[in-house]
Amino acid sequence: MAFASKSGLKIRRAKSADAQRIAELSGQLGYPATAAQMRERLRGIKPVSQHAVLVAETAEDGVIGWVHVSREPLLEVEIRAEVNGLVVAERAAKRGSGRAVARSRGRLGRESTAARACPCDRT
Repeated sequence: MAFASKSGLKIRRAKSADAQRIAELSGQLGYPATAAQMRERLRGIKPVSQHAVLVAETAEDGVIGWVHVSREPLLEVEIRAEVNGLVVAERAAKRGSGRAVARSRGRLGRESTAARACPCDRT
């Protein structure tokens, strides 16, 4: 599953090879981790039907952001996509990249069993 925007921003599922960059981005927000730690965390986010880690990348900068989304059944709504973490590189933050990464949660919900967006937390 991958989504591409007109601006060249591509949203896709994270891979083990992304662990180093995901760790670097997390460190920008004060959540330091090594590539090995992040790789282990990525492996532990299961089942795939309930969780998704998506990365945003550009051809020139590589991975510039990530979002972790989980499917949450609730009493007040049938199911919603809960954003557990969202990070965008400092240099990309003013270009609308964060908004695009957050919106990918909604696309994921419409095109996958992993999550469905909740009207109460639209971005």
